[in-house]
Amino acid sequence: MIALRPPTISELRRWARCVVWGIREAVRTSPLAVFIWIALFFMAGIMPFGVLLGSKQALSAIETTRSWNAIVPSLALLIGTLAVSPLLASTQRRLHDRLADEALQRMTTRFHARTCCLPYTFFENSENNDLLQRIRGSSLSQPFELLEGTGSLVLDAVLLAGVLRMLAGYSPFLPLLLALTALPALLLLIRLTLSQIRHQRLAAPLSRRAGRDSRTMTEHDSAAEIRMYLLSTFLGERHNRTAAELLKLRRQLARESWWTEVLLALIGTAGVAGGLVLMVRARLSGHVLMVTDIVIAFQAFLMGQRMLQSLLGDGMRLYRSGMLLDDLQQLEEMPASPADPPNPVVLPRLRQGIEFHKVHYRYPTASKDALDGLDLSIPAGKITALMGPNGAGKSTLIRLLCGLVPPQAGSILWDGQDLTRLPSPELRASVSVLFQDPVAFVATARENLSWGAPKAGQDRIESAARSAGIYDILARLPQGWNTLLGPAFGGMDLSGGEQQRLALARAFVRDAPIAVLDEPTSDLDSWAEADWYERFQAWATGRTVLLITHRFTTACKADTIHILEAGKIAESGTHEELLAFNGLYAKGWRTQAGGVAP
Repeated sequence: MIALRPPTISELRRWARCVVWGIREAVRTSPLAVFIWIALFFMAGIMPFGVLLGSKQALSAIETTRSWNAIVPSLALLIGTLAVSPLLASTQRRLHDRLADEALQRMTTRFHARTCCLPYTFFENSENNDLLQRIRGSSLSQPFELLEGTGSLVLDAVLLAGVLRMLAGYSPFLPLLLALTALPALLLLIRLTLSQIRHQRLAAPLSRRAGRDSRTMTEHDSAAEIRMYLLSTFLGERHNRTAAELLKLRRQLARESWWTEVLLALIGTAGVAGGLVLMVRARLSGHVLMVTDIVIAFQAFLMGQRMLQSLLGDGMRLYRSGMLLDDLQQLEEMPASPADPPNPVVLPRLRQGIEFHKVHYRYPTASKDALDGLDLSIPAGKITALMGPNGAGKSTLIRLLCGLVPPQAGSILWDGQDLTRLPSPELRASVSVLFQDPVAFVATARENLSWGAPKAGQDRIESAARSAGIYDILARLPQGWNTLLGPAFGGMDLSGGEQQRLALARAFVRDAPIAVLDEPTSDLDSWAEADWYERFQAWATGRTVLLITHRFTTACKADTIHILEAGKIAESGTHEELLAFNGLYAKGWRTQAGGVAP
C-alpha cells in the first residue's frame, strides 16, 4: 500500500529537478511559438481584472456625474476591454492546443525511442511494466502541463496582488479575511493531491491487467481458443473483478474530490459573508462608502477567492505534474544502450565459429538455471541443429546468442572475441533470426519483408520469398506486394504456416552471415518441409546456421546435432553418430519412425 504522507526533503528536491526538466523540454518544442503563447496567456489572464477596474471606473462615473462627456470614456474603455478579452482568450487557446499536441508528440517519440533502447530483461519485470503503463497514461503530457501550470501560478499571483491592493483600499480587514481562508484550503488541496498521486500508482497495475483481459477477449489471435475452450465467462469475470477494483479506487478518489470541493465552497462562502458584513458595517458606521464601492469590493473579494484557490490549485498541480513526470525521469535514468544507428555495420563473416563456455543463466523468478554450465560449439559455415524437450533452455540460448541478455556466468565467444564486448547494433545486424512466435506486422507484404533490410531491392526481396516458400502466395494477393496484411485492419489474412514463411523470408532478406531459426518447419507439412529444406540449404551455403527444431526429419540433415537437456548439452554428433550412440536422439528417432510424433 502506498502511504498518504507529505513528501520528504529528498523527494522535494527530485520534484524540483523534474519540474525544471519538464518545463525546459516543453519550451524546446517550439521556443518562438511558446513565447507568443505565454504573452497571449498573460494578456488574456489579466483581462478579468481589467474588466473589474473598468467596471469600477464606469460605475463611479455613472453614480457621481450626469455628463455624457465624463461617462463615455469610461464606458468605451470597459466595452473595449470586454471586446478584446474573448479574442485574446480564443487565440491563446488555439495556440495552446497546437503546442500541447506538439509537446505530447515530441515526448511520445522520445518515450518510444527510449523504450526501444532498454535491455530486453527490462520487460520481464512486472514493476517496470507498471512504470510504462503510468507513463503512457499521464506522464507524457506533463511537460506542457508544467509550463502552463507555472504560467498560471505567476498570473494568479499577479492578479491576487492587484485584488488585495484594491481590497485594502476599502478595508484593511478584507485582505486579512481573504488570507485566513487560504490555510484550510491549502491543507485540503495538499491532501487531495497526495491522494491523486497515490491512486494513480495503485491504478496502474489494475489498468494493465484489465486491458490485457479486454484485448484477449476482443482480438483475432485469441478468438478461436476462447470459443473452443469456453473461456469467455472466465475471462469476462476476471476482467470484471479487476475493473471493479479499479472502479472502487476511482470512486474513492471521486468522493475525496467531492468533499474537498464542498469544503472549499463552504470556506469561500464564509469568507464572502464575512467580507459583506465588514463592508455593510463600515457603511452603517458612517464611513464614506457608496453602493458601487460595496458591489465592486464584493466582486473583488470573489475574484480574490478564485485567484487564491487557483493559486493553491496551481501549486498542487505543479507538484502532481512533477511527481508524475518523475516516472519518465526514472525511465530516462535507467541504463540503456544507445539508439540503433540507421545503417549499422555488419560484422565480418565468422572464420572459426561461436563458442559457449560454462554459460549460466537464470530468470529472476525461476528456481533453477535455464542454462547450467552450457558448453556448445557452433562452427562457422555449417548448419548446427539443436534439439531438446520444452524448457531445456533453447529459447534462452537464442536470446544470449542475439545479445538480448548477457550471460550471468561463463562466456560466449565470437571468433574468440567475447560477445558482450561487441557493439550491439553491429551484432544484431549480423544475425538473421526467426523466433518461435514471430510478430505478424500489420503492413504490406513488401514492408513485412523489407523491414528485415530496409535498403534491400525488389530482386533480393523476391529471392528471399522464394527461399522461404512464400513467393507464389504473395504474388497471388489482390494487390500483389502492396497488399495489406492483417485482417483486423482490413488486410488479408495468412494462415499460421504462411505467417511463419513470411517471417522466415524477412530473416532471409537480411542476408546476414549468421542465421538462427527457431522451429522454422513447425507449421509445415512433410511435403512442404522437404521442399523448403532443399531451398534452405541453397540459401545457407557459406552461412553459419543454428537450427532449433523438434523435427528429427529436419535435424537429421544438419552437419552437427546437439541435444539440450536441463540447460546442458547431453549428446552431440552427426545423425549417424547419434543413432549409434543409442541415447535420447536415437530413442526419439525410432519413435518418430514408428509413426508417433516425437
